Amino acid sequence: MCRCGYDAEPNTATLAGVNLSRLVEQPLPVWLIGGFTLVSVIAWVYRPLLSGCLLIPHRVIRQGELHRLFTSAWIHADLGHLFLNAVTLYVTAPAALLALGSVRFSLLYMTAIVASAIPTTLRFMNNVKYASLGASGAICAVMFSSLLINMNQRMTLLGIPALSFRAYMYALAYLVYSTWHSYRNSGNVNHDAHLSGALYGCVFTYLVEPNLVVRSLRQFWAQLGP
Repeated sequence: MCRCGYDAEPNTATLAGVNLSRLVEQPLPVWLIGGFTLVSVIAWVYRPLLSGCLLIPHRVIRQGELHRLFTSAWIHADLGHLFLNAVTLYVTAPAALLALGSVRFSLLYMTAIVASAIPTTLRFMNNVKYASLGASGAICAVMFSSLLINMNQRMTLLGIPALSFRAYMYALAYLVYSTWHSYRNSGNVNHDAHLSGALYGCVFTYLVEPNLVVRSLRQFWAQLGP
């Protein structure tokens, strides 16, 4: 299990200085995790549900099955894929949830599902054999939203101080690992959604909280400076 803490400047602590106990008061990420976990497990048992939810670009474009842009984010390839996404959302959601509030956080997550699936759909719309699944696009959007809100936050793995590191390092490592893992397996995990989701999360957050993002970036660059 992971938990995260933050070493923000005093003027950002009230917005981004949160820990996982916040999720008890604001359980939306837990409900999202529960939702895609439940649907994934059912889909592993009942295969017609899995095939009905898959993102199949050819069918989206040629047969108008637009629901696949959304439903594909609620199913996962296997337990490892599900676990990685669940832990990442659980660990990285608090800052975005506290800053954006439940309504805008929900809007970010739900719209990111579709936004991150569009590039994949356009890229593979003529490939009748391509299909993908997973919530990685929406989770990348949340992760990079949280990162922009407080670039100076730190994460501590398993509560061990020696395993404390900058949140942006986790975000970059997640992108690299998930993309590599997807290509390596050459399976149904939508690796294109990782980058498009991350970009969408950054744009969405800047549009709704530009002052907070600018302040966070300035503090981050100030710490990197001489």
